[in-house]
This record gives sequence, structure tokens and C-alpha cells, in this order.
Amino acid sequence: MTVCALPKVAAWMQIINREGILLQVDKVVLLSAEDPLSTDVLESLARLNIEVLSAVLMGPPMWEVAPVPVVLQHDEISAMLAKSPAVVGSHAPRVRQRARNVGEEAGFKEFATIIDPSAIVAKSSNIADGVYLNAGAIVAGHTSIAANALVNRGASLGHHSAMESFAVLGPGAIVPSNCRICSGAMLGAGAVLRPDIVVGPGSIVGAGAVVVKNVEANVVVAGNPARVISEVPA
Repeated sequence: MTVCALPKVAAWMQIINREGILLQVDKVVLLSAEDPLSTDVLESLARLNIEVLSAVLMGPPMWEVAPVPVVLQHDEISAMLAKSPAVVGSHAPRVRQRARNVGEEAGFKEFATIIDPSAIVAKSSNIADGVYLNAGAIVAGHTSIAANALVNRGASLGHHSAMESFAVLGPGAIVPSNCRICSGAMLGAGAVLRPDIVVGPGSIVGAGAVVVKNVEANVVVAGNPARVISEVPA
């Protein structure tokens, strides 16, 4: 997995191409534009002065798609359009992964990382491609965020913690030091972990939960303290 060190300024958007070269971009295609998170993505792009060439729907719209030059279904993506970098507008791990897969099948080779200008990001953090740090996100020193992960509004990732690919922190979630959010795991809004916690692959931590021990893979936990309430459906 290719990662890069953040520059001094947190207001930016980038892609890492297949040769590992860091590129600045000013035009993108928005994938999964039917998802409500796309409203935040579009706001971040506007604040960064990034032009949206087209919005691509992966399913029925859950909101009124904001004005963009072209709104397409995913099977209408042209080879020319796929030469542009893509950004993913969905919030759930499985939908983010599906959007990435559909984008790759359509020919997209570059997925941009977006860091909202209001995010606070330590210079020693490593951020992979396709990541979105929403408004007010906080990423502390010596953290690692893998491809296509999402840190939503006001969520924080403590020092020496890691998020694996497609992991998601919901709005206001708090992850302190030395934690690991495994691939495809999701923390709901306002969830809180104690230090040194591992949330297993594919698991869901309910909104407002307080997690005091490791969470095994593919389960749903909720409450204070958080307890397993179900398994994640296959």
C-alpha cells in the first residue's frame, strides 16, 4: 500500500499515481453521488476550489443531487471521463468499497484524497489514496490511514492509531492513542474508545457506545460499556 507524508498545509487534495508520484488535482468525478455524505464532499471540494466534472449515481438518490455539469448512472461512464481522478461520496464501508470497485471497473485508475480545509492533521501522519477527512476532523501524530477510509465531521484519531482500508469514523467519534480500526469497520456518531482498543474487521460500533475492550470481527456492539448485540449480516 502506497502512503505519503502530509505537507505542512492541511487544505489540499491529492492523488498518488501507480508510480507512487504525488500529484495535485483540480478536477474530479464524484462517485456514489446518491449518498447523503456527498453533500459534505461537495462542500469540501468547493472550499478547495476543486471542479466536479460529473456526479455518478450507484443507486437511487437519497437526496437531491446538487447542481453539477453532468449526472450519470454508473454504466454510463465514458473512457474519457475515467481518465480524471475519482472521489467517493458514500459513508458506509461496504458502499465505499462497492463505489471503488465500480470505479475501477469503469476504468478509473486514480482516486483522490480529500482533506477539508478545517481538518487538523499532524505532519507525521500517513494518508493513503481515496481517503476523505471531513470538516473538523482531527488526526494526531504518527497515525496511519489506509486507502478509502473516512474520518467524518468532528471525529478524531489519536496518536499512534491506525485505520485500515474502508474503515469509517462517524461524526464526533473519538479514537484515542494506540487503537486500530480494522478493514471495513465503522464507528457510529459519538462512539468513544479507550486507548489500545482493536475494532475487528467489518464490525460496527453503535452511536454513542463506549468501548472498553477489543471488538471481535463482524459483530455489532452498542451501549456503555459496549457489548455485542448481534452479528453483522453477510
